[in-house]
Amino acid sequence: MTPGAGRARGMALLAGLVLMVAVSLLAVTAAGGMALQQHQAANFSARQQAFAHADRARSWGLAWLYSRPSEEREAACETDCFLPVAIHSLAQLPVKPEFMQLAWWQANGVVAGADPAAAADEPGYFTPGEGALWLIEEIHYVPRPDTAPGVEGIGYYRILARGAADGSVVVSESIVARPWGEAVRALPYPPTGALSGFCASIGLAVPCGQAAWRLRR
Repeated sequence: MTPGAGRARGMALLAGLVLMVAVSLLAVTAAGGMALQQHQAANFSARQQAFAHADRARSWGLAWLYSRPSEEREAACETDCFLPVAIHSLAQLPVKPEFMQLAWWQANGVVAGADPAAAADEPGYFTPGEGALWLIEEIHYVPRPDTAPGVEGIGYYRILARGAADGSVVVSESIVARPWGEAVRALPYPPTGALSGFCASIGLAVPCGQAAWRLRR
């Protein structure tokens, strides 16, 4: 074998090794990219599921607020009133409940589908393990006995809803106006129809329903 032929074979072998290394690096990079995409997709899916659980909790909290009869709230009282069970008065909750631990939520919140006034969970509604919990705080109350017959006042409430799935946590906040008085007909709990029927049944031009919503976490 001539020296020229040996060098040619050596160069071919070197080129083959370089090509193999390049292909191997490309394969490793592609595999890493696929793993990252799968991780991102899993995180997105968990986030969406947690959001769905939080929305479920918000709906149950709103259903509970709409289900309370007017005699459960002291008429014309603005502060430190006798509030229905599971409804907190102003400043009872921490400033940023979205960052409180799950144990705090479990101790202070209500599981979606549960009845705060009953010892047992509602059959067919309670889903263990989904991390759906709600809290309600009365932030303001406006007595208005003269402007709307049968309506003693309007309470403004903050509904905090927490949902969790696979390590992802979502906390939302809704501001809701809820009239109280003889003209207000409470909905059944658990709900048997659309929650929009609560405000529609009042038939008076008073603030009622969700006024604002935001994602806190």
